[in-house]
Order: sequence, then C-alpha cells, then structure tokens
Amino acid sequence: MSRSLSEECGVARRVDCNPAPRGAVFGAGDPFALPNAGAASNHPLMKPRNANQELFFAAYLPFFLFILIVASFTLALHVMPVLPWMVVAVSADILAVGNWPTRGRGHLGKVSALDWLPFGMAFLTLGCAVVLGICNASVVEPWIAASKFTEHSGVLPSDSGVAYADAGILHFAEGTQLDVESAAGFAAWPNVYCAAPIFDKGGPPSTASSDAGKALVSFWAIGRNCCNSRGGFACGDVSDPSVSSGLHAIAQQGDPMYIAAVRMAAAANDMVPAPDPVLVLWEKNPQARADRAWWLSTCILVVACLLAIALCVVAQYVLRRLLGFAPTGRLALPLAGPSGTQHFGTGNPA
Repeated sequence: MSRSLSEECGVARRVDCNPAPRGAVFGAGDPFALPNAGAASNHPLMKPRNANQELFFAAYLPFFLFILIVASFTLALHVMPVLPWMVVAVSADILAVGNWPTRGRGHLGKVSALDWLPFGMAFLTLGCAVVLGICNASVVEPWIAASKFTEHSGVLPSDSGVAYADAGILHFAEGTQLDVESAAGFAAWPNVYCAAPIFDKGGPPSTASSDAGKALVSFWAIGRNCCNSRGGFACGDVSDPSVSSGLHAIAQQGDPMYIAAVRMAAAANDMVPAPDPVLVLWEKNPQARADRAWWLSTCILVVACLLAIALCVVAQYVLRRLLGFAPTGRLALPLAGPSGTQHFGTGNPA
C-alpha cells in the first residue's frame, strides 16, 4: 500500500513538508535535530548571536576597554583610587556575559575548549590593561604631585610633617641638608628601599617625649636601589650639594617598605621618626621632573592605543580563521548532497 506525499514527507523530513525559511531550527520531533538544541537556546547565556555581535564582544570591545582602563589608572589612581577598579569590575562583567560561549562549533554542537577562546582573549586583554595601567600610574606620579597638590616654599625640616600633608613640591629653607651617611636600606627582594633624614642647618631637634635626647625627624628623602644597608644614599640629585627641594612621594606615603627603611635609619642613628613622616623625592628641579614624567606617561598611553588597534586586527583574523566566523553571522556547516557540498542556513554552494 503506497503512502501519500504528506505521509512520506512526515517520515523523511517534516510533517507539513512546507518549505522552511533558511537557517530555521529543526523541530523537537525532527529526526535531524541536534540533541538538546531547544534547551540550550532557552538559556540566557546560550541564545545565539550573529558573527558581528561575537566579533564586537571578542575583538572590538576588549581593546576599547583596554585603552579606557589604562587611561583611568594613569590619571585617576592617585586622585580617586576606587574609580579605576570600578571601571575594571564593570568591564569584566560586560566581557564575561558578551563572550560566554553561545553554542558549540564542534561535534553535535557541543561546547569545546576552542569555544572559550574569545572569553580567554578578552580577559587576557583585561589583565594586561590593569598591569600596564598600574605601571603607567607610577610613571606619571611626579606630574600628579606637582600639578594637583600644593607647592610650599621655605619649609623647615624641624616643622611638623602633618602641616605639609597636602604638599606636592617642597622647597626647603636655606641651609637644609640631607644626611646621606645616616641613610638605611631595607632589603625586600628584589628591591632595596632607601631612606635618608633631612635636617635643618643646625642639625636635628631633640624630642620632648620619652625618647628625650634623640633627634626627631619629620622629613625623609627616599629612593629605590640607590643605597647601601647603612649609608651610601645616592637617590635623586643628592650629588649636587645646592639642592634643597623635592617632590612629595604621594604614592609611597605610608608604604610599609619605606616606613621600615625610615625606622631602620632612625634606630641605627639614635633618631626618632615622626609618627607621620613626609617622604620626599630629592630633586633639584621638581617641576622639570614632573614635566618629563607627563611626557613619558603620555607616550606610553599613545603606544598602548596603537598596540590595542594592532591586537584588535590580529584578534579579528584569529577569530575568523580559527572559529569560522562568517560575515553573515552564521557558522557554515557542510552537508553533502548530489550537487556538491552545500552550507546549511546559507543556501550557497561551496
């Protein structure tokens, strides 16, 4: 007994045998449907996106955020420390959702390790942006101190350091001296953190505390990898005896490594460090140092932008070639037929 055309089509392909639009998803009862295809498409992170959207989240957006994060760390870390980390948190959330694998490109649509490549590339870019941003923030620090904080002149080292908490540039009174032989270096591999006391012309004052007779020191010149364990301080412009100015080391203020160096120098030379010592970068021309820091930081930021553009182009190439992102937004699945290889969902011959 022969079957009708509708019955034959129902067994072989679809119940209604009506032409389906290109790219249509097979029905749940279709023998050609992929396992769990309907369940995967209902997951909020597994809804299909076209190739343009995937390239945007995997190639374009990460490198735009790369520039934004580097710039936010460079300009805001010393003034608004929370802001760069907020930018990082929001960026991580956007990249995580945007690059979560929507559906597998491997056998039977299963998600493979290769499908996590856009996710991994995006977060590698994010991590590199944070590292470069923090490094560039340390480069631009002298300019931030000189331009965003107060410049003080005629500063007496015997004054309380608390009175100069807002200092950016410090010009000490005539006769101020830096005691390089009373310096100490705190070794914390791979660096040595150095500190040397700054005195008035008449020498350090004595305290009126229980440490009577010991010198109270509020201002300390600091540096890194430029001194011995005891003495030999050679940080900044210390070789010029006429120097009596410096930049307030705002980023290092309160740094436990430098505070340890201050305490070591004080203990070794019968001194008492002030409760809140002011840490200074010893410079003959603080403003010139700040200007050089600004130009260097700007060059680094420009190079970072150019690098981001280049890596964006490379990322597009890798994603198109390795993952097969098609311009139409659908992955080409080869199906053999009598007239040659066909691409499901496109209708175009290979």
